[in-house]
Amino acid sequence: MDEADPEAERRVAEKQESYMAAMDSTMRVFLAGFGGALTGLSLSRQRPRAKHVSEALATAQRRARVYGDSNLPAAWAMACMGFAGIIEATRLVSPMSFFLSDENRHLRTVGDYTIGGATAGAAFRGMQVRSARLARTKAPTLTPTVLSGLFPGIMLGLLAGIFLTTSNYVEELAEAEKQKEAATTESKINES
Repeated sequence: MDEADPEAERRVAEKQESYMAAMDSTMRVFLAGFGGALTGLSLSRQRPRAKHVSEALATAQRRARVYGDSNLPAAWAMACMGFAGIIEATRLVSPMSFFLSDENRHLRTVGDYTIGGATAGAAFRGMQVRSARLARTKAPTLTPTVLSGLFPGIMLGLLAGIFLTTSNYVEELAEAEKQKEAATTESKINES
């Protein structure tokens, strides 16, 4: 009988694992883009509100034509995809793996996402997502700096890391419970 080479099986398993991690990250980036597009669409369909006009005039304005900014969904989608892409690239590179071993994989995941969020926040510098039409209105904006995006990026990355780690931990607990139940059922069948 031919026995498979354990080294070849290990390499195949590592390759499949890295492929699945890359596909998982790609899916997260595309989902972030989809969520950004939905957010941009929602924001683009909001009607401008005038606070100084009478209620009757405001009602007439609301019933008038639909306000829409056609560039906003694409701008939000690209911004969300860029932010999520930076976070996911950082997760794949895993800078925390230099400091933490595989035994601390949950802490490493939270750290990777936090570093990714900080990097993405610094890259986007707390910029507002605005379309070309809104940028031409000369609306006053704050000057974005690296530090203005760092803290929100850290917080978003930290929350994403905690959420992902928690969901993975719950999934592991459910799998362990399922295996324990299967072993119990099998032992009962063997006893009878």
